[in-house]
Amino acid sequence: YAKQVGAGAVMVLPGITGWDSVRELAADPTFNLPILVHPALLGGWLDSKDDENTNSSSHIRSPHGLSHQFLFGILPRLCGGDAVIFPNAGGRFQFTPTECQAVADGCRRPMGRLRPILPSPAGGMKLHRVDEMRRTFGDDTLFLIGGALLEQGPDLEADAKVFAHYAARDRPYTTS
Repeated sequence: YAKQVGAGAVMVLPGITGWDSVRELAADPTFNLPILVHPALLGGWLDSKDDENTNSSSHIRSPHGLSHQFLFGILPRLCGGDAVIFPNAGGRFQFTPTECQAVADGCRRPMGRLRPILPSPAGGMKLHRVDEMRRTFGDDTLFLIGGALLEQGPDLEADAKVFAHYAARDRPYTTS
């Protein structure tokens, strides 16, 4: 259906639909659309920094949950995603720069025949941070600037050009 109505990609929320929905789409040879994995409702899967089950004599926290690198970097690759959206440090969510870099590393680290996927830092990012994110995560990053783009003003086309400039993409992409 997505291709029939002209979609150029799909966004899947495995926290709602399950990780197998990503795998099913990726395995379908007729699907042929990029799959963006959205982090909604996955936060509870993460290792808790405030774990109350601490061994008081050694102060060693026993982990309960998945690492940021695995949940947002490696697992989407294993399921066939093409890009993964994750909350970037300094936005609306409490991810640290180290956790965010671990996600990007999980998206790109060598994993046999599995190809890398695009990290997409998001979650309240502002246009003035795009250059910083490009330097941090590299040019092979999918920048998600949603509400901030709409806040720029009423001319969405002009605002998108400003965004492209911040992302060092002053010329449009071509498919040829």
